[in-house]
Amino acid sequence: MKPYNDIELNVLSRIKPSREEYEKGYRVYRMVKDRVLEVLEKHGVEGEPSLQGSFAKDTWLSGELDLDIFVLYPEEYGVGWVKTKGFQLLVEAVKDYEYIIKYAEHPYVHLVVDNVEVDLVPALKIKDPSRIRTAVDRTPFHTEYVLKHLHPSLRDDVRLLKKFLKGVGVYGAEIRVEGFSGYLCELLVIAYGGFRKVLEAAVKWRIPQVILVEPSIEVDKKLLRTRFKGQPLIVPDPVDPKRNVAAAVSVKSMATFMYASRLYISKPSINFFYPPKPSLKFDEAVRILDSRETSVLGIVFDINELNISPDILWGELKRIARRIVNLARQFKFKIVDYGLWSDEERIALIVVEVEGKRLPLYELHEGPPIVVSNVDEFTNKYIGSREVFGPWINDSGRLVVLRKRRYTDLYSLISDRLQDIVITPNLSKCKYRVAEINDIIDLANKSEGLREWLITFIVKKPTWMP
Repeated sequence: MKPYNDIELNVLSRIKPSREEYEKGYRVYRMVKDRVLEVLEKHGVEGEPSLQGSFAKDTWLSGELDLDIFVLYPEEYGVGWVKTKGFQLLVEAVKDYEYIIKYAEHPYVHLVVDNVEVDLVPALKIKDPSRIRTAVDRTPFHTEYVLKHLHPSLRDDVRLLKKFLKGVGVYGAEIRVEGFSGYLCELLVIAYGGFRKVLEAAVKWRIPQVILVEPSIEVDKKLLRTRFKGQPLIVPDPVDPKRNVAAAVSVKSMATFMYASRLYISKPSINFFYPPKPSLKFDEAVRILDSRETSVLGIVFDINELNISPDILWGELKRIARRIVNLARQFKFKIVDYGLWSDEERIALIVVEVEGKRLPLYELHEGPPIVVSNVDEFTNKYIGSREVFGPWINDSGRLVVLRKRRYTDLYSLISDRLQDIVITPNLSKCKYRVAEINDIIDLANKSEGLREWLITFIVKKPTWMP
């Protein structure tokens, strides 16, 4: 069997970095490294700039050059020193560049040098991974592990896997995606021995699925399922086995990858790597939505004054969306689908679609069997109400009533409960409103990104599917 089919060779010809890209990456690294070393020497501080991430492991994709440069300080300096003085030294080193300060477990510097994005991260140089103090300290061990265990011939397999996951929309461990990280891709290729072998294995996965990167190590899989209960994909970190590398992967993302793998193995297509844009025009999509006679509404958030990270934004959006769905189901609305969209700068949107324009004015409500002790309680609750017909006894020997619904349309329900739904630390502070479909369409007409997303939401079927 050929290592790669014609489609995979075509994809590799596009995603393998050129020599010029490598040279540019190393040139930028040397520029930043020299500035850092100069400042460290000036202050008499020990420190070692170190290249980390996909560039260091040579698993990055052409056109996506960015650098993770860690400055490793002696372990005895301590975490507190790294977060303050160690960080301030890095800011001083790049003060002539345009930079911003970002935050993970502790602050780091993000800058752009010669059109290359660079994350400059202070960390401790830990000798033993069991003594890791922060998540940042773990990264050099990840780099070292991949360089040692990923055969150079498999680097392109990692690239293919990353591009495949990007194509089907589940690449990235950030909250917006809840998908597969770059490090997880590398471990999967190490574990299975190639891009297509990962896909062939994924077809047979079950939820939850435990994958041991080093199967020779004896591990109780039942214990792992207990330890990581609720996590659909469990891949213990070979560097830190108490950590699940796949913790970010949601059931939806895992199932998407499994199904896409099945389809690709059955009938390979370039569309899995480069899904085409929806062919449908926006006006046509709107007509389709109107023809199926469902009800669509959204909650629109004006986020232009919020200064929060994307992960916090998407985390709060997802919590609010779950509350909407749960509330709608509680009042017997049948959810067709729901989705989230944001440009992460000005606007965020939750869209929900339910069956039918309205629910019937009355609903059948079943009570207890007449033989139970609280049967009188049910009867007393409804007898005499002008909005209730019954009670009567059905064929199952239960009391039933036909009662008037409190809400027959989703808009009224969400509008009444909006302040209770939007209870989050940040989004509750911005302007927000319930939007009917025409309002959402107006917003989409002003935003190409929202327009494309809404077409996909209406059509449902991803463009990578045959």
